[in-house]
Amino acid sequence: MFATRRAPFLLDNGARIRAHHLLTGLAAAFETTLLCFEHAPGSPDGDVSGEDLRHRFPGVEVITAPGLGANK
Repeated sequence: MFATRRAPFLLDNGARIRAHHLLTGLAAAFETTLLCFEHAPGSPDGDVSGEDLRHRFPGVEVITAPGLGANK
C-alpha cells in the first residue's frame, strides 16, 4: 500500500518526482496499491484523475478518494 496526499504525477516538483520513483520501484518488486485523493479540476493540489493514474501506472491498483475542490 502506497498512500499519498498528492498523486505522483505530473512530475512538476521534487515531492511528486520522489513519490513517482518510490511507487514505480515498489511496483516493480511487489503487488502495489496506490491510495490518493482525486482532487477537482482547478485544485491547488492538482487534478489528475484516477483513470489517468491507472493508465500511467499499469499493474498498480489505484484507489482514489474525493479530494479538494477548486477553492480548497
